[in-house]
Amino acid sequence: VLAVWAASDPAAASAWAATFPAGVNRERAIPVLVESWAGNDPQAAVTWSLTLPESVEKSQALDQAVRIWSMNQRETLNEWISIQPKGLEVDHLRATAAIVIAESHPLEAATMATAIGDPATKQDAIVDVVRQWRLTDAASAEAWLNKQSLDDETKHLLQP
Repeated sequence: VLAVWAASDPAAASAWAATFPAGVNRERAIPVLVESWAGNDPQAAVTWSLTLPESVEKSQALDQAVRIWSMNQRETLNEWISIQPKGLEVDHLRATAAIVIAESHPLEAATMATAIGDPATKQDAIVDVVRQWRLTDAASAEAWLNKQSLDDETKHLLQP
């Protein structure tokens, strides 16, 4: 019911879902709401998800909304992310988007991953993107890697 409501009136559905107390119902409801909302207005779904208190459902909602946005309107997502203030939340959004985009646009995904500020998140994203890239075009992935100044730990993780 919440998914249908979110598709037709996301503002009302999200306001109602935000009143749920912490627990299983909230953990299940919010990601469902955001998934439906992101299908119609992914930017609004991500923006709203960012306002949620730190929680399991916030992380799930953001991941789901960014995945949908990445698949449907990656250029718009890239533009939006590029104007957001730097920080861990935006790094997480970049990492999630990079992993999704890597399947069809690996160079774009690699560029997005290298823009991540947090070293651990950046390393994880680069490793995930390059591993995905190698599955579809290993030569291009290796050529890109050879041009990068990566730390020794990341290079070690990326050894074939």
